[in-house]
Amino acid sequence: MYCLGWPGRLDRWQRGPSKKGTGFQQPDGPHRHWHVDIAYINLAGTFYYLCSVLDGYSRYIVHWDLREPMTERDVECILQRARELFPGARPRIVTDNGPQFIARDFKEFIRVAGMTHVRISPGYPQSNGKLERWHKTFKSTALRPAAPSTIDEARRVTADFVEHYNARRLHSAIGYIAPVDKLAAAKLRSSSNATANSRPLESSAVNAENLLADTKPTIIPTRPAHPQVRKPHLPRLHSR
Repeated sequence: MYCLGWPGRLDRWQRGPSKKGTGFQQPDGPHRHWHVDIAYINLAGTFYYLCSVLDGYSRYIVHWDLREPMTERDVECILQRARELFPGARPRIVTDNGPQFIARDFKEFIRVAGMTHVRISPGYPQSNGKLERWHKTFKSTALRPAAPSTIDEARRVTADFVEHYNARRLHSAIGYIAPVDKLAAAKLRSSSNATANSRPLESSAVNAENLLADTKPTIIPTRPAHPQVRKPHLPRLHSR
């Protein structure tokens, strides 16, 4: 009777350590990753849905909306509005595996919009933790203390908190500055780099122009030739 071998001997491939739950490479600039998530809001016994779009680099809330239904089409409308606010952005959309995000129409919307989409691993909500944390902070800091009873009141509370969060609240994860300042600093740095990259071309053009100027033949002015004056011929005198 044979033993089939030590544990692992029948494994044809040498599998490396699993990367599930370790997250992904963090963005190195604004509008590279947009995190999208949906949170439940209880208003006087009626549940509404808050869909938020957060920039993974600056933690800036790009757009949000509070609606009673939150279908795949509603999420598309919210993302489209976010794209209109930043028309040059082509972010990677990071979501969970909710029914709105696994729909075929949502995949087609992402493709047509020129974006990409990644879903977090099931059972690892920390991969979308930036937006999960924002929803938790919003509920504990603004929503529950205000206790709105209607959707209009809840929208006013949400708008005030988003404005405070984006423009004035200091965020520890980005160096204790406001998200709007992080966004502005990245934009200024990008403009400075673009200006710096264009300077060598300008200086090269100036140097080339100076070089051409130096290689031009130098014309030395010459003095006009004076006409030669002939001396008068005098007869020679003979002495006696």
